[in-house]
Amino acid sequence: MGSCCGGQQGWCGDQKTQINVGAGQQQELDKKQDEQLDENLVKEKATKIQAHIRGHKAREEVKKIKESQKSSEQISDNCIKQSSEPKKMESHSQQEDKPIVTAKEAQYTKGPEQSAGANQHAPNDRVRKIEKVPDFLTDRTRQVLEKLDDFVYDQDQEEYKDLPHLGPYEFENGSVYIGQWKNGQRHGRGKQIWQDGSLYEGYWYQNVACGKGRLIHSDGDIYEGEWRNDKAHGQGKYVHMDGAQYIGQWEDDRQNGEGQEIWPDGASYQGQYKNGKKDGRGTFKWADGSVYVGDFYQNNIQGQGEYSWEDGRKYVGEWKNNKMDGKGVFTWLDGRRYEGQYKDDKKHGYGEFKWPDGRVYKGDWSNGKQHGKGIYIGSSRAEKEGEWQDGKRVRWIRRGGQPIEEGN
Repeated sequence: MGSCCGGQQGWCGDQKTQINVGAGQQQELDKKQDEQLDENLVKEKATKIQAHIRGHKAREEVKKIKESQKSSEQISDNCIKQSSEPKKMESHSQQEDKPIVTAKEAQYTKGPEQSAGANQHAPNDRVRKIEKVPDFLTDRTRQVLEKLDDFVYDQDQEEYKDLPHLGPYEFENGSVYIGQWKNGQRHGRGKQIWQDGSLYEGYWYQNVACGKGRLIHSDGDIYEGEWRNDKAHGQGKYVHMDGAQYIGQWEDDRQNGEGQEIWPDGASYQGQYKNGKKDGRGTFKWADGSVYVGDFYQNNIQGQGEYSWEDGRKYVGEWKNNKMDGKGVFTWLDGRRYEGQYKDDKKHGYGEFKWPDGRVYKGDWSNGKQHGKGIYIGSSRAEKEGEWQDGKRVRWIRRGGQPIEEGN
């Protein structure tokens, strides 16, 4: 469920493009082609855009849940109802020192199990009863547990009142479970700890995590929210040890639907996800103040969108693979404006550049520079048609609609 990266990312550039406006005279189209993206910073921005909560970590943890007992059954509609029709019961006793098991849970480990129905619901011989829960917690998971409030069980079903609390029981993979059972399966409230220090506490249904639950990973990351068939499913929150977090909807252990990611440096994303990736409409805000609002596709800026820089520059138009690509409008705070085609973040194709004093260039561009035929309109509205190559005027062709002799 996710690596996240921070840092001060910004899109900028320092390449110059020039345009000739008269014989022997050159003027800069733009002192700095501000919209040209620096390669290294683009990579950092793309990394931030593509950062997403680590789905594979949750999948590894739920594999442990499944391996605990090999007869995992598929979820029925009753599991869904567990989330939508909660019935409250008295919560477990709270302990200030945050032990692995609560005082009430510790009672299950003392002597023979006397609970009504214990023999009927107890697990089979493949699961071994042990005297006490081993302390598998690592320093990191222990620190996390100390900071968390006790897990709140607030989705109890009526049947849970009559189910026995049994354990601790050790599975073949060494993980240990203590909690409620039904017909030899984990069912109801329960807590499980793995040898690497990971700890799950929450609801179970027919041997799989289902309903509300909290999983503390061995590295200190936390997921708390809805589960279905051993996977994050529904509304949930994932918090990284470094402070980065995702809050939103999950489906089959992946972000899916509406969600929000927040990074420690202040960057954030709010929008749509599909199959674990940013996909659809969203808003991405960087720590430097830059903002993108628009379309995403498989973790990339792609489609129609608006990008605003912290210094007032703005691009509105088409994007492809995190780059301006297609038709767009780029504006500066001082009134400069370009409208036309882009390719790989550079002006490419037909475009019009306007200065605040009324000067205009209309014509062809290639690789960010004037290249081909174009029309220059001066501040006096005099019009010339010329030919440019690699950003420099080669010759004038017409003035005021009339052909120009060579050398004039």
